[in-house]
Amino acid sequence: MTHQETDDSASFNLSCPLPKEPLSLIEAGIFLGNFEGAQNEELLRSNGIRKVLGLLENFSEYKGFDGIEYKQVLIVDNVRADLVGILPECFEFISRAQRMGENFLVHCVAGISRSPSVLIAYFMVKYSVDYYTARDYVNKGRPGIYPNKGFIAQLRQLDVNEYKVYFN
Repeated sequence: MTHQETDDSASFNLSCPLPKEPLSLIEAGIFLGNFEGAQNEELLRSNGIRKVLGLLENFSEYKGFDGIEYKQVLIVDNVRADLVGILPECFEFISRAQRMGENFLVHCVAGISRSPSVLIAYFMVKYSVDYYTARDYVNKGRPGIYPNKGFIAQLRQLDVNEYKVYFN
């Protein structure tokens, strides 16, 4: 993994169009996407996705499909939202999918802020890398991610060693 560090991390992707694909493969078995992708049974099944981690402010319009396990985490996409507070439950779900060798999807509404932020944190811990390196890695798989400034601040302060317990 390599990275490009900038002074204003939030604006690093301003010239890149927002992702239009409902799902993007980030790494073998790890998909990042939007609400549309999470609600498309054919797309989930054709990509072998067996687990779905949803990061939304409500799940009232959410539907699930037989044979796919879901984890729903409530979080709003604003600068004051506590991203770090949800990481343990997200990491437990992701790590279990990885141990079982199952493909999984992490999604939010647009697949540009909440879900990429969780995967950035995941890769920071998994590979013991800094925010910029993990951000660029996720952005390579899904160009156009745009974590909000509050999430960026939390991720830049993240102590990856504190979360290594979820990767054993």
